[in-house]
Amino acid sequence: TKRRTHSESKPLVNMAVQKTPRSVDATSARPGTARPTTAKPQPVTAVTAGEDVDPPPALGETETRERLSNLYGNEVVTQLSSGMWKDRLAGMTVIFEQIQAMDTDSANGAVEHTVRGLATTPGFDDSNFQVLSKVFEVFGALAKKATSFSKKDGACVVSGVTEKLTDVKLRAPGTVALVNVAEALGPAFLFARLRVGAV
Repeated sequence: TKRRTHSESKPLVNMAVQKTPRSVDATSARPGTARPTTAKPQPVTAVTAGEDVDPPPALGETETRERLSNLYGNEVVTQLSSGMWKDRLAGMTVIFEQIQAMDTDSANGAVEHTVRGLATTPGFDDSNFQVLSKVFEVFGALAKKATSFSKKDGACVVSGVTEKLTDVKLRAPGTVALVNVAEALGPAFLFARLRVGAV
């Protein structure tokens, strides 16, 4: 009787397992082949990005009324302060339409007072999503049109808008406003403010 050799007595399953190569990284399998590297971007400083820029302090009710009245009239400000959401929406619609009709110089003169004023009245805590949507549309329009849109303006907009992005009804106008801020002040500014808000 022919004797079976040691190799013949091994189960075929074990042989298949032993012959299965280990998965290796393609670059490490070839000696002397270096991994491709990409140059790291230069770090953006806090001053460049805007991490050191805080939103301006909230205006008082009297100062808000004065600033917005000078730009848009007493009737609009009265509407913004109304307890009826339809009145507030009507006032915000007037402001939005006026900003749409402004030239760059007029927008430059209105941007700071409008951003700070609307952050107070109707404010980011307005209970109606349509009113807030129009506030965000105004901020987005100013960021796009006003060449004097400042980092303090941007910080105010970003801090207020990002708190409301969890509301699906506000996500679209809020995102447009943030994109326009990024285009006006640079993506690094927006990312820096988002990091500050996440802390």
